[in-house]
This record gives sequence, C-alpha cells and structure tokens, in this order.
Amino acid sequence: MTALTNAKKFGEQVRALREARNIGLRKFAALVDMSPAYLSKIERDEFPPPAEVKVLTIAEVLDQDPDELLALAGRVASDLLKIIMQRPRETAALLRATSGLPPADVKRLTVRLSGSHGTASATSESAAPTRRRNVVVKTGPAISSGSIRKTSAAVVPPRHPVRPHV
Repeated sequence: MTALTNAKKFGEQVRALREARNIGLRKFAALVDMSPAYLSKIERDEFPPPAEVKVLTIAEVLDQDPDELLALAGRVASDLLKIIMQRPRETAALLRATSGLPPADVKRLTVRLSGSHGTASATSESAAPTRRRNVVVKTGPAISSGSIRKTSAAVVPPRHPVRPHV
C-alpha cells in the first residue's frame, strides 16, 4: 500500500488522511455528502465503514487509491465481484498464482496483460476483446458514480480446456 497502512482501521486511517490535508470534519462531511455525526463515528471506528459508493467518494476527496481504501474497509469493488462471479475458477487461479509474487512483479504482469500502465481502459460499450500473448483482455464499460470514473477489466485465459489438478 502506498499512503495507507494495514495497521490502522478504516476510520482511523480516513481521519489521519483528512487531518493530514487540514480538512475539518464538517467540511469533509459536506464534501463526501455525509452527516458530520455519522462521519465522526466512522472515523472513531464506532460504526463500520460506509457503503462502496461512499468509500469511493472518500478515496477521491482524499486522493487515495479506491481499491486500497475499499480493501481497508473490508470490501471488494463491485466491478471486481462481477468479474469473479463470471469466471470464478479462472479468476481464483490467477489470484492464487500471483499471491506470492512481489508487488513489482504483479505490476509488470498487469502491464503486460493489459498493454497499458496497470489498467485497461474502456473505449466503448461493446467490450471488444484484445488478444495479447495467449490471453484475452476484455474491458467493460466505465462505471460512473458522481464524478468518480472506474473501468473494469477481466483477464480471460486462452481457449483450451482447464485441466483439473490431480
């Protein structure tokens, strides 16, 4: 993680990031469209982290990676859940295969698979596949939440049978 620390709870981390940017509680609450009382309880970890859309808004306002903040909140982005549900076996195998790799290797692999700098971008609603080195990278339509814009990407293995482990 970059600016986020696993040692801190979600609320504690949000408060530290907010205070580091010298944003008052009331102003921040207005920026993320939450009541100051509710936000204060979240920051003191008296309440659980808010819904995904609010976590994404908080990440945007605090200039944080949305996936990192969602992970700290104990959540997975809904676009990723959709990808996992569409291809559970392949996605699980991919994640397990990369789980022991150092972050730099995962980034290189992501860049190699997506043909970009770590993210695939959606260019149309049709989600046309792009072949790259025996994999197909399918990009989905952008998901928009207010001023937040996210794209989804799924790595699909080449079309050959999946061999079960014996």
